[in-house]
Amino acid sequence: MEAYISDNETLSESVAKSMAKQIIELERIKSENALIFAAELYMLKAALRAKHNSRVGAGWDFWKGYRLAKSNIQKNPQHPQNMLHWGIIECGIGSMPEDLQRYLSWLGFSGDLDNGLTLLFDAHQISKHDAQFNHLQVITGMAYVSSEVQLNNNSQIRLEKLGLNPLASPIMCVVEAKILFDQSKAQKAFDLLEQRQVHSKESPFPYLSYLKGRIAVTIEHQSADKFLLHFLKETEGQFFVASTHRYLWWHYHLNNNQQKATFHRQKISDFQILKTGADELAAYEANFPLNTHLLRARLLFDQGKFRQCLAHITSKLSDDVCYNNREKGEYFYRLGRCHQSLNQPQEAIKRLNQSIGFYGDLETFERANGLLQVAMLHEGRQECELATGYYKQVLSFSSYPFYEGIHQKAKSGVKRCKS
Repeated sequence: MEAYISDNETLSESVAKSMAKQIIELERIKSENALIFAAELYMLKAALRAKHNSRVGAGWDFWKGYRLAKSNIQKNPQHPQNMLHWGIIECGIGSMPEDLQRYLSWLGFSGDLDNGLTLLFDAHQISKHDAQFNHLQVITGMAYVSSEVQLNNNSQIRLEKLGLNPLASPIMCVVEAKILFDQSKAQKAFDLLEQRQVHSKESPFPYLSYLKGRIAVTIEHQSADKFLLHFLKETEGQFFVASTHRYLWWHYHLNNNQQKATFHRQKISDFQILKTGADELAAYEANFPLNTHLLRARLLFDQGKFRQCLAHITSKLSDDVCYNNREKGEYFYRLGRCHQSLNQPQEAIKRLNQSIGFYGDLETFERANGLLQVAMLHEGRQECELATGYYKQVLSFSSYPFYEGIHQKAKSGVKRCKS
């Protein structure tokens, strides 16, 4: 776990080599538990290598883990750890675009999102009710909740609702805080991170400082810059560094410190290699000046203050505060998202379509998510033919940060509309 949270590439490679030796020993033992652990190590090793762009090695490890996990679940389909491994694989492959799934099927891989989610849920239930598997409650719960939120767009589920205490571990705290933040509950997410007790023997977890700082900027906490600067001091890699400068740019801009705001905006352009979607988004936005009116609307929305956000946006006409079509697209996107959150679907569809029109062929997150939200609104009204058309538009372009998650949700939507 230390290798996953540190972003230190040298440590990651050292741990990957150690895993390789452990896998050889486990496969030599050949007991049921040994083979279960070997399958898990193959997949963890693949994830660690993929994180640092060793794609060939990651693919090879995933292939070996896939074969072993499949063999394990065929031998004992009721073992929750087998269900966990196979459920993650089914969800991962089952959420990919259909053309990629067809290609993977030629290579011997297959996946089904619904079956994967069922396996993860059942694994968690077994771990809760069977004493010998109680130690798996946390990992099965996190896998199920993360998959439901990211792949199945389930906004009703959280770790706490499964009976898990997110304060019991820093990783659970991160998962729960991210879910709350994505649900426009920024203050609750920040409070959760504030309540977390730091243990004396705890490994450094820089991402916690990044996440806390990012959320602190959203709620306009005066110490937001301290959390973000702590992350820059603590991190050993390049993950989320450009994104951190983006939020420092926002923070100082909103606090009328233009010298520091300009400094952090310029720092973003120093990065030639962007490690995450958040970093890519920072690099894209650094090409344009901040529009204070639109930025404050974004922060109000992320705080869940939808009526205040709506009042703020409409306090000025788009022609008065927007200087190009990209900004007008964001203006009406935020307007549409407010109406959607206030359960006003017809007005939401109208405003989101306006936003999509202003973006034209420009491939941005807001345009893609606008299309996705319109599709979901039509699906909610049982207008599946219209919804499918919008979902397919989402899948037609991908040159923007975080497209993978948007595509996964669109693909799930197409599948729901067919059933």
